[in-house]
Amino acid sequence: MIKCVECGKEIKEGGPRYATPIGSFCCECWAEKDQKFKDGMLKRTLYGLRSIAGAISDMKKGGKR
Repeated sequence: MIKCVECGKEIKEGGPRYATPIGSFCCECWAEKDQKFKDGMLKRTLYGLRSIAGAISDMKKGGKR
């Protein structure tokens, strides 16, 4: 069961939601967030993905992390 981190409303399995590093948001709560918040969540997500990609790349080269 997935709940919105803002309002606590249950989000249906496979239903529309916005997944962020701090949790999932329902459509209504996400629409209320300002663009600065949304851009910040995107930056945090991309930073995390870049870190994971770097770790995988290092391991394939034989290095340790």
